[in-house]
Amino acid sequence: MKISLCMIVRDEEAFLHDCLKSVQGIVDEMVIVDTGSTDRTVEIAEAHGAEVYHHEWTDSFAEARNRALEHANKDWILVLDADERLDESSKKEILQAVNKPTADAYDLVFRNYLSDGPNPDVFVHRTCRLFRNRLEYRYRGRVHELITPSIVGSDGREGQLNAVIHHYGYRPRMMEQRNKYERYVQMLRAELEENPRDVYWLYNLAVAYLTHGEIDNGLKYLELAAEYVTPDHKFASRVFASMSNALCTAGKPEQALDAVWRGEKMEIADPELSYCKGNALALLKRYEQAIEAYEDAIRSGRNEGWIGDAGVSGYKAQYGIASAQMGLGNYGAAAEACRKVLAEKPDDKQTREMLATACLQLGLAEECEEHLLELVRFEPGGLSAALRFVDLGRLYAARNRIEDALRCFVRAAEIEPTCANAYFAAGDELYSAEKYTEAADVYQNGLMCAPTSAEGFLSLGNCYFRMRAYEASVMAYRQALVIKPDYSEAAINLVKAEEATGRQKAA
Repeated sequence: MKISLCMIVRDEEAFLHDCLKSVQGIVDEMVIVDTGSTDRTVEIAEAHGAEVYHHEWTDSFAEARNRALEHANKDWILVLDADERLDESSKKEILQAVNKPTADAYDLVFRNYLSDGPNPDVFVHRTCRLFRNRLEYRYRGRVHELITPSIVGSDGREGQLNAVIHHYGYRPRMMEQRNKYERYVQMLRAELEENPRDVYWLYNLAVAYLTHGEIDNGLKYLELAAEYVTPDHKFASRVFASMSNALCTAGKPEQALDAVWRGEKMEIADPELSYCKGNALALLKRYEQAIEAYEDAIRSGRNEGWIGDAGVSGYKAQYGIASAQMGLGNYGAAAEACRKVLAEKPDDKQTREMLATACLQLGLAEECEEHLLELVRFEPGGLSAALRFVDLGRLYAARNRIEDALRCFVRAAEIEPTCANAYFAAGDELYSAEKYTEAADVYQNGLMCAPTSAEGFLSLGNCYFRMRAYEASVMAYRQALVIKPDYSEAAINLVKAEEATGRQKAA
């Protein structure tokens, strides 16, 4: 059995070579329809031996794809986009499927990468991309086009393979470059005019709006989708999960919880719904229930064959547990959950910071410092990391490890030179060590960053008093009282400093 690769492209010179290279040795012809490229796309396609046909764009992906199918001459058709790659290990399974077929078409596993870096977020789904070359099998839909309705409508059998296609087009940088939002919305609305109750189009239009930050419009179409969706629809769980997520983003956790319950009433069991429930409960500070929901997401995500956002039954759920445990003050349990997140996503900055905070509370100074240093490696600047180093320094100081404490305060000031707390904390340790001149200099640096700190002026005044610079201490205490008139400690010290000034002058 022979396989035709069918593609539609436009200005894909950055991706096309890797795509075509990924199917070498498995396809017997390459049929590529170009819809108006102005870069080297056509040249690259022809260099790989592809037959390139030109088609004027008519705002219909289905029409362009069907044009490619018309030129295919082999027994089976494999459909890819330029930003997709066939996994090398999947070639054997595809060849077996077409040579010993048990179906007329096959859904393949898609791994959609949603972020960059070595450990990206991944959303997994299945869609039909391998099918027999038959005239009656044609795509439908201007956008998010589907082949399955025509296959099923022609009594074709559809099966599933574990062959994997890697899709990179949802990564933020690529989404920005392509800027398809307005075009997609226009095509989706055109589909809805013809099929106003179709859950598939309602859901996809809602997602388009939500992805662009238009929450109200997104919720509007999700509500319409929820009216018509049935429990067996492939997007049933996604409708209510997306609704819950959008409501959480809008700061409406009660309504977000209601959206999850609506899905549960339809007996839709899905890890993503459990995860969304956990998010809503956590926002409502119902932490124990939130943890139960996150744990349910982890358990149900282990069911064989489940596809979706892998993170909701993995690191995202563990992060939710960690955050809820922090809310309950269970720092040991929070640290344990954070470590599980980092095992999966070692570069997650939020988790590192939470774990560092938990370690501070647990008195695990060395581990805390380890995670703070990792944070600085990810993001060299930032007030948040600087403040954590200040907290760590205070932990060292409480253990009489003064040199380690001062090292942390210096590091905090290096990370964020305007971090007044770093200077004030260092000044406190120098003052305790009776190094009053050095302490005064450091307090002054802090006051340059925070000139309205009454506590800073009090500490500076105390240094001057110890140095017998009584007039300077008077000025510092008075400034503290200007900022904070009811500052009793500054008022008491001012009286003492004025008396000492008088004695000094009299002598």
